[in-house]
Parts: sequence; C-alpha cells; structure tokens
Amino acid sequence: MPSDLRFLEELIPFLVERAVRFGIVSPEDTGLYVSLDEALVNAIKHGNKSDTSKIVRLRAEFSKREARFTIRDEGEGFDLAVIPDPRESANLLNPQGRRILFIHHFMDEVRYNERGNEITMIKFPEMPDRPGDVGAVDWKITLPVKQQTK
Repeated sequence: MPSDLRFLEELIPFLVERAVRFGIVSPEDTGLYVSLDEALVNAIKHGNKSDTSKIVRLRAEFSKREARFTIRDEGEGFDLAVIPDPRESANLLNPQGRRILFIHHFMDEVRYNERGNEITMIKFPEMPDRPGDVGAVDWKITLPVKQQTK
C-alpha cells in the first residue's frame, strides 16, 4: 500500500475482524488494533517519511494457532537499542518509543529484521485449548514479560 494514513481506516478493522473470526482475539479486545495501528503508522511516518511514492508491505497470516503480521517499509530502518525507554522517569515526557512499548505490551511475540525496517508481530489465541482446535497439543508459546506500570 502507498505510505498514506488514509488506508489504515479500512485496513486495520478488516485485519482485526479476521483475527476475531479465527478466535485469536475477542471482539472487544483493542490490543491488536492498537498494535497494528502503531506499527503501520511507524512504517508510514518514520520509515517512509510519509512519501506516498514509497510503499508499505503487509503480510497477514491467520490460523487457529496464531495471527502473524509482517510489516516492511522502504526506509533505512532503526536500531531498537537506541530508542529511549518511555517508562524511565527521564523519558516520561518524550513521546519516542511509546508506539514500540504498546506493540510489545499487546503482542505475544515481536521481532525485527537486522536492518530495522521490518517488524513481525504474532498474537496467539487467548484460549489455545478451545474444543475443535487441530493440533493444540503441540503448542509452544513464549510470552514476553510485561512490566506493570503504576
């Protein structure tokens, strides 16, 4: 898709609705919506600098086991290690890093390519042992440690 925020208005609800149909999230869960919005806005604004001649590639894969979203922009990428931690007191008024924090909070797995211009976000079902789930015995889920904020 072109690097234009207007496309997100229809795209994100469409993707979330597919995840609901596969039983990955419940209809009232907003975490997936927030994560997709944050990642796509980052790709458009920061990666492609809102240049509509550049594209953002999105691959969405759905199954009963997971929803996987890979988003790649044409930008130079970034180094996650240099992004300030918005939870530290010195950074509380600095908006940098908040989108990444939200994504890591709501998604079960988050990975970046070496260049830093591609993110893969994975969401597992809230209840993986649902009746009728094929191959549920073979699950391997690694959840990130989520720090509580006061």
